[in-house]
Amino acid sequence: MKRVLTFMGGFLITLYGVAQTDPKSEEDFKKLILSHPENYDPIVGIFLPKGYSLKYLNGQLQKTQELPTPVSKCVIVRKGSCFVALGLPITTSTNLSTFNCTFTATSNPGTYYFGDQKVQINSEGNIEWTNEIPIDDLAKHYKTSVSDLMKMGYKEITKNEWVKIFPTKWDIDQAIKEFDKEKESGPSTGTGFALTNSGLIVTNYHVIEGAKSIIIKGVNKNFNISYKATIVVSDARNDLAILMIDDPRFTGFQALPYLIRNGPVDVGESIFVLGYPLTASMGEEVKLTNGIISSKTGFEGDISMYQISAPVQPGNSGAPLFDSQGNIIGIVSAKHTQAENVGYAIKANYLQNLFDIMSSPPKLPIANTISTKSLPEKVKILSNFVFIVSVNEN
Repeated sequence: MKRVLTFMGGFLITLYGVAQTDPKSEEDFKKLILSHPENYDPIVGIFLPKGYSLKYLNGQLQKTQELPTPVSKCVIVRKGSCFVALGLPITTSTNLSTFNCTFTATSNPGTYYFGDQKVQINSEGNIEWTNEIPIDDLAKHYKTSVSDLMKMGYKEITKNEWVKIFPTKWDIDQAIKEFDKEKESGPSTGTGFALTNSGLIVTNYHVIEGAKSIIIKGVNKNFNISYKATIVVSDARNDLAILMIDDPRFTGFQALPYLIRNGPVDVGESIFVLGYPLTASMGEEVKLTNGIISSKTGFEGDISMYQISAPVQPGNSGAPLFDSQGNIIGIVSAKHTQAENVGYAIKANYLQNLFDIMSSPPKLPIANTISTKSLPEKVKILSNFVFIVSVNEN
């Protein structure tokens, strides 16, 4: 099941959630982490920063000296593709301040870079890295020559050991349990798109999994009217579901302007996504992102997915992936947390699995009427057929 990947290795998250805000205090930070454990990264947390100066002669350690730090503890938060340390003053002030440390993630779990220095997360969750002071700087500091220092075999290394005090593994495990409970019963939103003009809508399975109620917003760009919907058929393995608007007020969609493209798609093809990410903070207006097909396979070589470069965010789950002609070639489902602008979309031909088990196969659109239009013109038309899927809304 695709949903199993949500927390696997901290790499992949499904795009189904709510808005996040930057922490303003230590307490805000704790609440943010524990309310969004699905986005947790090992370097994120509250640390006690410690620094040491290690002095060597001919390879033998001569002296260890603890270095002063500007703050008693700091928090590390995600900022885009990087992680930034924010300092908590020695006083009881709750104001966070920049600590001038930015860490960049690598493809290896637990390994980061601070400048050109490799940073490791050890088994206890502590951060460790070392930095050898250039011999030229040492010569200037001690007012001696480089050659004299080299003869002595003298060198100094700065060693950093930041001890993690929050969150513990238990904190995250408990938060994930609570997150799953809230996700099962609490309101959240994803995206869906029209499959037929009779009211069939495609979205991700993980969007409607365990739903007690489903409503569709944005039909004909009208967000003041909400339509009830029911699940027609679902495929948990491929993370797909087909819904039907089941509301007496619904009179049908206009003729769909796109095709479901099941043929081969090449790496490098231009694509775009229309969806409703983070509606709580970004608003209920359809959002456009574009990019290319980066790979014909998804996370860990999954052949049911494309890798795409179009940026996607929580709330984009179920969004249609369009080719440059405006045909649907996939359904957006997840993003990689350790890489910038790496998303995944389920290939459109996997919808056929759902069609095969429906009592009446859907009558799909047979013509693309927008292929020659500009991208802005395509978006104006296509946004009539892309909707907010809201689950368990009061």
